[in-house]
Amino acid sequence: MTSPRRRAPLTASDLDNAVLAVAAEHGLTNATIRNVAAHLGVSIGAVQHHFPTKDALYISAFTALVDRVTQRIDAVGHADDGALEDVLMELLPIDSRRRAEAQVMIEFSALATRAESLAAIQERTLARIRAALCDALSARGVDAPGVRATALLAMVDGLALHASSTTGAYPQEALDSVLRHQLTLILD
Repeated sequence: MTSPRRRAPLTASDLDNAVLAVAAEHGLTNATIRNVAAHLGVSIGAVQHHFPTKDALYISAFTALVDRVTQRIDAVGHADDGALEDVLMELLPIDSRRRAEAQVMIEFSALATRAESLAAIQERTLARIRAALCDALSARGVDAPGVRATALLAMVDGLALHASSTTGAYPQEALDSVLRHQLTLILD
């Protein structure tokens, strides 16, 4: 995890990206202040200048990860029939970027069961995604869009967990097929 020494000023965004990179490669428990500093080629003190504790570092990185994912979801919109599927596909590990994001998101979600600060981020994230799904469902004129949005989110979260925690059991074709099948069930 050692990189050449860095000379440019360190930003919170640099640190968020480093936490996410270390977590994606080595697991969130290895995204320590020491390992993040080594990844960036800076001193531990340089990291602690921005984030004095690992908790503060994790809060910032989790927020940055959530913002990335929700910005892509927001960009999809909900105007056409394919929008709902596109929103859900952003949450599934169908390529290397989304697989890394899903794995780290799952690890943050697990930590949120014991850390109030991360739980608050998790609650806001789920509410934001549910709202986007609800908007897409409302645009289609379905009954009970809130209930259906919750069901879709639970399904896609479970599918993301299973696909992220296995090797090759859920290729993209399988994820597409399951997603389309569940959409048909929920939309009918």
